[in-house]
Order: sequence, then structure tokens, then C-alpha cells
Amino acid sequence: LRQTRVTLLRRADAVTTCGRTFARVVADYAGIDPGNVDVLPFGVDPDFFRPVERRPDEADGSCRVGFFKGFREVYGPTYLVQAIPLVLAHVPNTRFGMVGDGAQLVLCQEMAFDLGVNSSIDWIPRQPHRELPKLMARWDVTVIPSVQEAFGVAALESSAMEVPVVASDVGGLRDTVRDGQTGLLVPPRSPEAIADALIMILQDADLRRRMGRAGRETVQSEYDWRDLHDRWIKFYEQVRGRICVMV
Repeated sequence: LRQTRVTLLRRADAVTTCGRTFARVVADYAGIDPGNVDVLPFGVDPDFFRPVERRPDEADGSCRVGFFKGFREVYGPTYLVQAIPLVLAHVPNTRFGMVGDGAQLVLCQEMAFDLGVNSSIDWIPRQPHRELPKLMARWDVTVIPSVQEAFGVAALESSAMEVPVVASDVGGLRDTVRDGQTGLLVPPRSPEAIADALIMILQDADLRRRMGRAGRETVQSEYDWRDLHDRWIKFYEQVRGRICVMV
């Protein structure tokens, strides 16, 4: 199977990936020139994912941390749960919204009970994509503790809403989270690193605002789906033109 994939990549008229980091992975995998791998990112609708001012009844002084990748091992939810008591020790008025379903949901809930932090967690069922902005509008930080990630469009959706991101320093998250600018990248599988990053951001309102604004600006300038849609169309028209000439 691997050899078949390598052959297809080497013989393809064009190879595309969603991000620069994944482009290098594909190039190494297939033994091809990274310069021959075109990067066509996924986009975000900045009109749909846009910052919303909190309602007065929500401005209760508490801090809110969100997670919405789902309860699968690859998304690292257990590491976030283990980080929660460390965060609460420094920022006790923090609430955690954990959204989704998956094989590790029950495990995470059991861990939360054992760690004595379940009362600080809102377990939210999986939501339709259209409902995510309503949830994210209440968050101060989004956490993406994945152990693997090809791109990380969830980070861009959060950034579009001016919500900074704490994410694992893996894969495409290195492209979609600008460390120190739109959020913080931390070593994967490290509850302590997640907690330290969350504490830093939660305790500094000015930092949150700066990262939020920088994230929104990044999405608008580089990941607006309307601009990227045009790039995709132009790219495939060019590839089609090359193929027609060769035939």
C-alpha cells in the first residue's frame, strides 16, 4: 500500500496539501521535491466566525476554556482533563466547556471525578457546526491538545472569533497557531505544559486581547475562504491546462 501511494504521488500531475508542515511530510514520504508540493489551505468564513461581545449576564468574572475537537485519543482530551486541577489551583474561577462525543468521553468523565474537578466542567454534547460560534463566543481560550493534526482548521475558527488558542506543537497546528502571537504552542501529551500556557493567558487580559486581535487579522489576511476558493479554482484550471497541452 505504501509503495502504491508513493508511486501515485510521484506520477501525479500536481500534489497539494493543506499546509506547509504537511507539505514537507508528504514530500519526505514520497521522496519528491518539496517545491513541487502546492499548499492550498482550508479556509474559514470570518463573517460566520466573528467576535461577539459577551452579554452582561455572562460577564460574571469567571474564565472560560473551551475544547471542541471530540473525545478521540488523537485529539488528546485526557491531557486537558489532567491539566484542569493545575489550572484551578491558580485560576479557581475557571470553567471548562468540553464539547463532543467519542470513545474517550466516559474515560475523561471518570478522570474528572477522580481528580475532583467535574464540578468545573460543562460536558456539552456534540454540536452542529453552525452552533459552534455561539459556544466559542463565551470562551476566553480554546485548547487543542491533539497528538496529531494535519492542519488545524479549528484553531483558525477560534482565532477568527478573537479567541486565543493553546495547542500542541505538532503537525499543521504549527501553521495555524502563531506561537506567542495568536496563541501558545506546547509540547504534546503534557498536562503541565497545557496548564502553564492556560494560566499565563487567563491571568493576562491584555495578552488575551492582543492574541485575539492578531488571530482575527491572520484569518482575514491569509485564510478567508473566499480568497482561498478563488486560489483553488485558479490552481486546478492551471493543472488542467498543463494536462491538455501534454495530451
